Amino acid sequence: MAINKFVFVVCGAREHLDTLHFSLRYLRHFSKNEIIVVTDSLRNAIPVEHDKVLDIKTPDHFTNHQASIYLKTSLHKFLPKGVTYCYLDTDVVALSEDCED
Repeated sequence: MAINKFVFVVCGAREHLDTLHFSLRYLRHFSKNEIIVVTDSLRNAIPVEHDKVLDIKTPDHFTNHQASIYLKTSLHKFLPKGVTYCYLDTDVVALSEDCED
């Protein structure tokens, strides 16, 4: 049986984290798949409100935008193998159970 998980990457300003929290609310409602949030919590204006958070320290000299890109392009280094991941931008909102398809 295939293992499928959703992944968000976010760090920085409150507006990005608020958008994440909005999207998480809907995805949790419509999906039974595990959802992972990858972040550098030291950069976040507010805490990530989620139970599966992978906190990765990013280089200090990066801007928040650069840190976010670094995390997105390095997911293959941070996430376990043997899983099918679906990366979602934080502004993607699930509207039905079809989100798992």
